[in-house]
Amino acid sequence: MKARLIALSALLLCMATTSLADGKKKWNPERFEKARAMQVDRIVNELELSDANAERFTALYGQYTAEMHEAARKHARIHPEKDESGKPKRLSDEQIKHNIEAQFALSQATLDIRRKYYKEYLKFLTPRQIEHLSRIEKKQAEKFHKSFGQRKGQARPVKPTAHQAFQGRPGRFQGHRAAAPQPVQAAPTEEKAQ
Repeated sequence: MKARLIALSALLLCMATTSLADGKKKWNPERFEKARAMQVDRIVNELELSDANAERFTALYGQYTAEMHEAARKHARIHPEKDESGKPKRLSDEQIKHNIEAQFALSQATLDIRRKYYKEYLKFLTPRQIEHLSRIEKKQAEKFHKSFGQRKGQARPVKPTAHQAFQGRPGRFQGHRAAAPQPVQAAPTEEKAQ
């Protein structure tokens, strides 16, 4: 039952995102709301909430996502305009400075919102459920970024975890101070005893 619900929610979310990627169909708020409701239902099922807690969570999670979206809109970055050939123009130093400061402000606003709702969630969720919620949100964000990149024709690389980063991969993860390769020496020859 749980697997069917997850598969159905993933299917509807994919349908909603593909309809936007076609370019032929316009933004459909009803479809977006259905996908969002299915997402919340999936989270409720994964957290195994009672009916009373599920109702409470759904209302609170709606407020949480609305505040997160508002923070993202408020601290928007400047995107470069495109020239005649379609390539992005370079940003000025002032625009780059604005983007850096906007990113700092967004990070702080996001942290403040998460901390605020963490305190609210603690009133009816266990710390383990809150941690699981964070993992679910992270997975959903990764899936969204991956599908967004694929729709643009280029998949975004997924950042390796710390564990994956140190598993024998040369380069930046192991540092640039790796031992230099040693020259191969000829095998010593045995001299005949006289």
